[in-house]
Amino acid sequence: MQEKLGLKDFLSTKTGTKLFRGIEKGQSRLTDLYHILYISPSTLNKYLNQMLDLGLTEIVEYKGKARGERKKRVYRLTEKGKELIEPIEKIRLATQKIEEIIEELSKGENSPSFLFDKLVI
Repeated sequence: MQEKLGLKDFLSTKTGTKLFRGIEKGQSRLTDLYHILYISPSTLNKYLNQMLDLGLTEIVEYKGKARGERKKRVYRLTEKGKELIEPIEKIRLATQKIEEIIEELSKGENSPSFLFDKLVI
């Protein structure tokens, strides 16, 4: 992901969507995000910077409780990011339905009523 992506292009990437959902669910420290995405630290930083540039996330820094402990960074969704939670979930569910339909069609089931029943979300 070398170039800056627009919002639509960013959210149409699998990594962008997984990162968005990870932060939405509260997995917002870098170590947590590494564990859910399994991508290199440099790639993760590029995606996080893209989310910051798009105004989807913000960084919150806080000091640890122990004396001399480094500041910790947490990524959280901005209001703009929170507004996208419901539409992104609807897209995810629609994509899941489409994948189910394709799987059923590949088995030879392709009657019009079958398609109609599956398309109702």
